[in-house]
Amino acid sequence: MIWLALAKLLTYLGLSLLLGGSVMRRTRLADLPLWWLGLGAGLVLAGGLLEVGSTLIDLGFTAPSDVADFLTTTRTGRAAIVRVIGAALLLASGLQGWWLLSLGAGVLTLWGAASAGHSGELGGVWLLLDMVHAGAAAIWVGGVLALASRRPSLETGRRFTAVALSCIGVLVVSGVVATLRHVPLASLWSALWGSTWGMALLIKLGLLVTVVPMSVLVRRALTTGWLAPLLLESALLTGVLGVSGALATSPPPSLALIQRQVVPVSVKLGGQIVSGQLVLSGPGDLALTLTPALPNLRARLIMLDHAMPNQSLVLSNVGGAMSAQTQLWMSGNWALELSQGVERARVKFGY
Repeated sequence: MIWLALAKLLTYLGLSLLLGGSVMRRTRLADLPLWWLGLGAGLVLAGGLLEVGSTLIDLGFTAPSDVADFLTTTRTGRAAIVRVIGAALLLASGLQGWWLLSLGAGVLTLWGAASAGHSGELGGVWLLLDMVHAGAAAIWVGGVLALASRRPSLETGRRFTAVALSCIGVLVVSGVVATLRHVPLASLWSALWGSTWGMALLIKLGLLVTVVPMSVLVRRALTTGWLAPLLLESALLTGVLGVSGALATSPPPSLALIQRQVVPVSVKLGGQIVSGQLVLSGPGDLALTLTPALPNLRARLIMLDHAMPNQSLVLSNVGGAMSAQTQLWMSGNWALELSQGVERARVKFGY
């Protein structure tokens, strides 16, 4: 997961330099060289390569045909391709100064970035919301980094303040709505403190709360030409991008993290009815109980949302009942597959 988080950081930083830099150039808030945009496009490409490569290595799919299949048939692969194409078009529009192409390329790049995340599983308005969130973050962070590389005047700082405040407003509204999509308000406190996703979100909020007052100090410092506050703000926002990468690769909490969830199991194998239950509790803890104890019964968990390795369960015979315990490492749509010989049966459940 650390490689995926690093891939997200490279992608978000590249988006900030490329998309935020394009906006700063277009609004004449910063006279950025073209290599600035090229560096952003390069980081987006590096992030996509690392994301796809680390995933395929973890799965053991490294043959050229496996790479081609992953890029063309999976949501993550297609999103990486679209993201890189969008970044290339955005760079080309910066070279030629075509604003209409810049707009379309920016939307395409944001679609590719959002589709690879949690919102890509939901689609529709949630995908659009994530695109808006990512776009506002890229413009804000990219703008601050651009100003930190120059010696901005007080007037430039004032003009950028309006842009930054607009982005912050969009980030707050879209972030709150997206958070409440994953966790009901009544269970929010427990989810924040009881999951990796929640802790990453709290750290991100802490950094943002530190950055916003810092912008006031930056504006005052511009009157003296002292750039230290602006550099510190840039470093904090880069930290926000890193935490956002960890947040994007952490499974969002579900009701299973907050309350006990029981999934009934009843399938027919070998001419007999196998029944029992799946019990989900805590941070992905899973307990399976089945009766009767059929000979040569096998069980495994299959992740339906992503191309991930199947998770085998070790069944133990205790008092005529079969039982197994494990921990799910990702939320989403799963299936319990029971098999005996050539017979197979599935029970789907959400976590």
